[in-house]
Amino acid sequence: MYRKLVNVSPDSPDNFDTSDDVLMQSLRTLSELLQKYYEKKPIIL
Repeated sequence: MYRKLVNVSPDSPDNFDTSDDVLMQSLRTLSELLQKYYEKKPIIL
């Protein structure tokens, strides 16, 4: 999953080759880790 997040595609208009599903899953993982560490639910904008 990490490679999908950091893969840059020069042919793509936005330069990143990341699907919405991969991005959403990574944000969920980040949220879970922050909640575990701080013992509070994070707000991700």
